[in-house]
Amino acid sequence: MPLTISVRTFLAIVTAVVGITAAAIAFAPVYTSALSSVEDVVTNLRREIGARLQVNVVQYFASPQLRISSLMTSAVLGAMNTSDKWSMIPYFGMNSIQSRITTYCGFEDGTYLSVSITNQPPNVVNAFYSYGPNASKGLRFQYNMTTRTNVTTLPAPTAYTYNPTVRPWYKPLLAAQAWSQVYLDNSGKNSVLTVGGPFTNSTGDKWGAFAMDFQTTVILSYLQNQTVGKTGRVFLLDRVSHGFLGGNWNVSSAVNVSGVVRMAELRDVAASDALVFRMFNALGLQFVENCTAPCRADLGSGNDALYVDVLAITDSYGLDMRLVVLLPAKDFMDKIDHNSKITIGSTVAAVVALLLIAVIAGHVALSPLSRLEERLYAAASLTDDNSDDDLSTCDFLSEIVNIESAFNTLRAELARIKSFVPQSVLQKMEDGDDADAIEERSFSQSETSLATSKANARRNSVAHSALLASGSQSDAHTVAQSKRSSEALRVRERRGAAVLNVSSGLATRQVTLLVANVIGFHEASADSSTACSSMHSKYLDIICAASSKNRGVVDHFSGDRVFISFNASNNVATHVTRCAAAICGIEDGVRKLSANDKMTVRLGAATGRVLAGNMGNNTIKRFSMVGKTVNQSMVLLQLAKMWNVPNVVSSATMETMEFEYNVEAVGIAVLPGSEKGAKRMVVGSVLGAKAKGDADEWMYELNAGGKLETDLATLKAAYQQLLDLPNATEQVASKLNTIETQSLVGLMRLRAILKTPEAPLGALYESTL
Repeated sequence: MPLTISVRTFLAIVTAVVGITAAAIAFAPVYTSALSSVEDVVTNLRREIGARLQVNVVQYFASPQLRISSLMTSAVLGAMNTSDKWSMIPYFGMNSIQSRITTYCGFEDGTYLSVSITNQPPNVVNAFYSYGPNASKGLRFQYNMTTRTNVTTLPAPTAYTYNPTVRPWYKPLLAAQAWSQVYLDNSGKNSVLTVGGPFTNSTGDKWGAFAMDFQTTVILSYLQNQTVGKTGRVFLLDRVSHGFLGGNWNVSSAVNVSGVVRMAELRDVAASDALVFRMFNALGLQFVENCTAPCRADLGSGNDALYVDVLAITDSYGLDMRLVVLLPAKDFMDKIDHNSKITIGSTVAAVVALLLIAVIAGHVALSPLSRLEERLYAAASLTDDNSDDDLSTCDFLSEIVNIESAFNTLRAELARIKSFVPQSVLQKMEDGDDADAIEERSFSQSETSLATSKANARRNSVAHSALLASGSQSDAHTVAQSKRSSEALRVRERRGAAVLNVSSGLATRQVTLLVANVIGFHEASADSSTACSSMHSKYLDIICAASSKNRGVVDHFSGDRVFISFNASNNVATHVTRCAAAICGIEDGVRKLSANDKMTVRLGAATGRVLAGNMGNNTIKRFSMVGKTVNQSMVLLQLAKMWNVPNVVSSATMETMEFEYNVEAVGIAVLPGSEKGAKRMVVGSVLGAKAKGDADEWMYELNAGGKLETDLATLKAAYQQLLDLPNATEQVASKLNTIETQSLVGLMRLRAILKTPEAPLGALYESTL
């Protein structure tokens, strides 16, 4: 006898099966897409975590290098007196207080100075100084940073045998600023790197080497406080020595091997953590060693995946570390996978429950309809061929709607999970992508277009950067030439000229500005680029040599026009006479050129107050000077060319330099922005330095030829006073119609005075009227 069931039971079973099957089929792609979206989020998040850790660790290593650079700069600028090593204690003390690291220096004469902090900073520091043959004597005392004196009377020197010049750290640091290899401190527990550089004075002589023992405990403390996901790991190791510095789990950087304590390596600590052990077994140490750029590897897939990021920690001083970040996928996907399954199960249960409710409702609706039940039973048993076609059938659209609603719910939940990620993190991820695209542009032209397109598709705000980076080849060539020119200028400045002080602020200074120009340079440049470059190189060699010898600074140049400042970016008390010496040096250098390299150089110099310092915006800054003195120097340069004289200096410049240099009056001019109210002034030309014993204090003196000459200062003052008289001014104004005529007539009168000393001086003054 065949098994028969009621239509109610059949409908309930069919509805349940169809509902469960429909829910499973509908949620399969949803679940897969959800996991794929989570993987994308984790991928971007691992980049952000790695970038953040890398930047912070690099900053920790950069701090001691900056302090060593500061000490080296102070030594080069002459802030430290090499003949009085006690004067260096304040610099070492401030450096130790701010960094909390002992600062010491070994000297070529075998002496040694060390400064460390005490328990009462910033007032008192501990100091130690060794001296004598091979540093055989030593003094330990405390130094007061406030009063710049010893706290107590110096103790008696004790025997000491530490000679820094024979220590392993001394020779490398004397050669160049660098890092040492990582090693263990005396306690055998903490890893240390020695950082330092040469003690070089302003003349380039090396007197010793600075050094600081940088304890890596501060970096390890930072790493131990970092949480990578939930159970992720981050650790730091040295690529060259394979030394393991530490990580964010309880592990030591030292191991005891047969009674010998040494730096731990990755193989020594791999077994201390499951993730590190998995990474080491799968990739080995070679993967870490061979990574010179950010390297990424994925071990496994899905919820069991392990993301491995190796980041380079390097600088220009030999630092070569690797930061390894291990991020397990289960930290993010485990809960998402669990919640997704719960959501799917809950949704399926809800769908089934709704279907059961529908079945019950249908059962209630169908219970009075016995005939419908019979027909349905007959249809199910295939015994009734006359069933009506218009009988109601189960419509599953409502279940599909519920399934789509469940999908939307899951998607909303994923969006909510994404909303937990800070917006700053997401923004940095976008910036990181753009930065990666721009960085790739410098390595491959083909990758440039792709990276730029991706960056522009993500954010329109980087369009300007992309445009600059993807410019035409001609623009790139121009930029490259400009960069090479700048580098060439810096090389020339390093060879001779003084270096600008880029840290100075905008301030009013009394300066002397010298402007140089080559006559006929444009014609030479039109003939041959090679000849132009050679001529310009020899020209700048002369300029830099003369300015460096007299403490001048080559601020900048445009073609053959060079601007040299005195007392603008550096302190030069005798800046006027230094300028005169530079003028003579430049002219002497030009005269010594061979016949094939001959050139004509014009010079203009003016003295006055300017605003000098760093100017610009966040995009570009440079040292600059603003003031009428700059315009005056340009005008004087044009006057030198117009009057066909080698150089022209202003009246203010003449008044100071004429006591040491022979200056000839060449004309009268009205300079822009003159401090004397735009009056006519005598301008002159430097002839050369005066011989020793010149009698400048006399009104008249005999020259080498036996002719009587008048002192230029007295003559200029008298002539200026004559022009300033009220009546004389009206008479001169009536006779002299133009500034050019006035200058010419005044020049003729002055030269007449110099050429006819026998005539009474007063009569000659009257003749000018």
